[in-house]
Amino acid sequence: MEFSTTQEIHADLATVWAALGDPQNWVKWMDDLTDVKPEDGTTAPGPGARYSASQAWWRFDNQRLTIHDYQPNERLTYSAETTGGGVTFEYTLRQVDERHVAVHFLLRMDSTFAKVNASMSGPLLEKKLNAEAAQLRDYCEAQASTRTA
Repeated sequence: MEFSTTQEIHADLATVWAALGDPQNWVKWMDDLTDVKPEDGTTAPGPGARYSASQAWWRFDNQRLTIHDYQPNERLTYSAETTGGGVTFEYTLRQVDERHVAVHFLLRMDSTFAKVNASMSGPLLEKKLNAEAAQLRDYCEAQASTRTA
């Protein structure tokens, strides 16, 4: 089971990648994310880098994140493991022009448990994915406007 959306952002590619490409920056724009910490000696994002993420609404455990595909200014793919099951997130960036970037968000349920959860809460997951896309857009556009002001 998969959910996806695409968000166009009025900002340059460097601004969008700075917000998206480093998991520790996600707390700046994801309103329900409270902390992201590197694990296992991770010093910079890249394939194999691991993080622990805490969310305000999820009190049972931290998500364990592992980056699988990391292509600066193009794509970030990571898996998340929680008691709610395993999922994969993929963000693909496409520069529309020098001041616009389209970001494609993909959420894929990997584990059987995650697929069962998604079958019961699909509309909520779609809503959260769309909210995440809007939060990234709003953050990046605010960052871009302060740079040009």
